[in-house]
Amino acid sequence: MSKNTSPRERSWSDVEPGSALSPGVRAYFGQRLRNRVFGLVLERFMEAQAAGLTKAELARRIGKRPEVVGRLLASPGNWTLETASDLLLGISGEELLVEGRKVERRPAEDFGPEALLRERLGEPE
Repeated sequence: MSKNTSPRERSWSDVEPGSALSPGVRAYFGQRLRNRVFGLVLERFMEAQAAGLTKAELARRIGKRPEVVGRLLASPGNWTLETASDLLLGISGEELLVEGRKVERRPAEDFGPEALLRERLGEPE
C-alpha cells in the first residue's frame, strides 16, 4: 500500500478475496453500512413526517420513549439490526432488504457522503 493513497483508495484496494481485512477497512465499511441504513430510515421518516407522523407517534408504534426515538433519528450511532427494522416498520411499514456488491467493481469516487446522497436521490455524478 502506498503512503500517498487516501484512506478511501486504501479501503477499496485492501479488499481482496481471501486476504485478511485490516481493522481500519472493517471499521470504514461498517460505518458506511450504518450511514446507508441511517440515511434510508431518516429519508422515510422525513417523508412520513411531511405526511403528519410525529416522533411521539413513532415512539408509540415501536414501544420506545419519544426521547429515545429522537436520539435514534439524530445519528446512526450503534444501531442493532432490530433497531433499524423497528424504525423502518414503524415509520413506513417497510422491511429492510439487503444486497451485497463486490467492492472491487465499484468506482473509487463512490465513497463520500456526497456520493451516497446523490445515489439516494438518484442524481447524476
